[in-house]
Amino acid sequence: MTYTVHSAAGEAIAGDTELDDVLRAAALIAGGYVTDDSTGERAYESPAYLEQQVRLADEERARREAEEAVATATEQARIEREKLAALEAEVAAQAEADEE
Repeated sequence: MTYTVHSAAGEAIAGDTELDDVLRAAALIAGGYVTDDSTGERAYESPAYLEQQVRLADEERARREAEEAVATATEQARIEREKLAALEAEVAAQAEADEE
C-alpha cells in the first residue's frame, strides 16, 4: 500500500508506503489529510482539516439559507404588489362608481 499526504487544498505534498507518524505529522503541519492510494479513502485527517470542512459546510448551509430567504422575500413582495394593484383597481372602480 502507498499513502499520500495532501494539503488542505488537496495538493499532494508527500507520500510513503506506510502510514506512520511522519506522514500524520506532515498532514498535521499542512492542515491536510492522508489518503490510502489503493482505495482513495482518507486514512487520516488533521484537526485543522476537519475544522475547515465543518466551517465550509456551515458557510454553504448559511449561503443556501440566505438564498432561500431572499427567494421567499421576493415571492412575498410579488404577492403584496399584486394585492396592492388589486386594491388600487378596486378603489379606482369605487371612485368611478361614486362619481356617477
